[in-house]
Amino acid sequence: MKLRKGLLFAGFAAFVATGCASGGGAPSPGVTGPAPPPSASSDQGEREREDQYTRAAQDLLDDAFGQETIGQQEAADQSFAQALVQARQAVAADPTNPRAQILLGEAAIATGNYAEGGEAYAEALELRPAYVDETRGTREQAWLELYQEGVPYINSGDYPTVIEIFGAADMIYDERPEIKVILGQILASEGEYDRAIAVMEEARAIINSPRIEEVDSVTASNWLASEEDIDPTIAQSLLQSDRYADAIPVLQSLIESHPDQLQYVFSLATSYQETDQDDAAIALYNDVAERPGLEASDYLELGIGLYQMEEYVGAHVAFVQAADAAPYDRDALELGVNSLQIHYVNNDSTEATPTEVEAWVDMAERWIELDPNSDRAYTALAQGLIRQGDESRNAELLNAAQALPVWVRGLQMTRTRSGATVVGTVLGNGDDAPSTVTLDFTFYDASGTAVGSESVSVTLEGGSGRISLEFEGEGVEGYGYEVAG
Repeated sequence: MKLRKGLLFAGFAAFVATGCASGGGAPSPGVTGPAPPPSASSDQGEREREDQYTRAAQDLLDDAFGQETIGQQEAADQSFAQALVQARQAVAADPTNPRAQILLGEAAIATGNYAEGGEAYAEALELRPAYVDETRGTREQAWLELYQEGVPYINSGDYPTVIEIFGAADMIYDERPEIKVILGQILASEGEYDRAIAVMEEARAIINSPRIEEVDSVTASNWLASEEDIDPTIAQSLLQSDRYADAIPVLQSLIESHPDQLQYVFSLATSYQETDQDDAAIALYNDVAERPGLEASDYLELGIGLYQMEEYVGAHVAFVQAADAAPYDRDALELGVNSLQIHYVNNDSTEATPTEVEAWVDMAERWIELDPNSDRAYTALAQGLIRQGDESRNAELLNAAQALPVWVRGLQMTRTRSGATVVGTVLGNGDDAPSTVTLDFTFYDASGTAVGSESVSVTLEGGSGRISLEFEGEGVEGYGYEVAG
């Protein structure tokens, strides 16, 4: 089976599930209203210029806002659309006119052209730095409105739209960290790692600046609370973009402040491994192995880390502990046996201990029960029995594997927030192999109690087909299957 690498933090993007403030629906960190302006002033910059297009755009925007006030939204929308046309013409006629750019920004945002609006606002502020102070109140109000407009898209999981809306809001007004923190997490979840890191660093700079002394106590408290999300998101982005050396100091800081968060430890060990610091990685894994009260998933993570380091004996011990804590963890059973196979098969210089051989046979038997069409499980059991001095079942097991109409290989379960996913491969065995196979999966909790089932049909093309299954249910810690019919 292919082992996981660069695992995500367990609580990553938790704002999606838990970030809604009671009663209001806004994601945490909460927005409490306009903050006082910073004390710095700006240079004037490019002079504003009026022409027929800017005057027309302003008149149409005034009409639109007036129509909105009296509830004539359809007429307001038409005026906003016409204002956008005039503002675009103003920019086309004079791109360096800050007046034209800021009108374009306002009209574009009002018509839902968020990216265009954000870019126009940013260009206006660049052309005329005086706008930073002169338009601060209206820009922050636009920021607040876009914040609220983006919330439903967070709750529905439409992250590309959130990125568009919040990205525009951040270009319009970048003096508060709330949107930056949420935007950074969403960007990271969507694979835009460099941008995620950048906006998170911008958020941190605001939170750690004198600006926090200028806001009210509730806002300051929210800003400080939101800082907890910055380093995990940055570390996640660095890991996912294979920047392991850069991730190491961030993870070290996270472990210092959150020593019980094993996912940070596992990620740091992976980073050490990827940067050829094997001794440091093994030391971390050994430290985790000594911790009391680990859960089945922790032992599995520990085993996978040691397995990838080719520390197969230690990995086997961890997989045994995982399979003891969750007796139906098929993956732990396979990996526990695989660890011994790799270490001892074709290795004449060392011999498995009686305890290891006993575990080898026990885990292989349980592997077959949960994975009855794994030809490799039958082979593994035969190898273990031979080491116990029992060759009587050797032919029976190998014949049973050869008689299977299909073989299942490469199974792997990944725990998700709402359940689990399973992937793997089905191989036809011989000319009489079926063209379609249905597998009935059962999922179990740590106690071995079934929590639900799901079936998947796999079409074999060219003799093989892919298993891809999603299961929704709580507390999944193991699984098995039967081939239907």
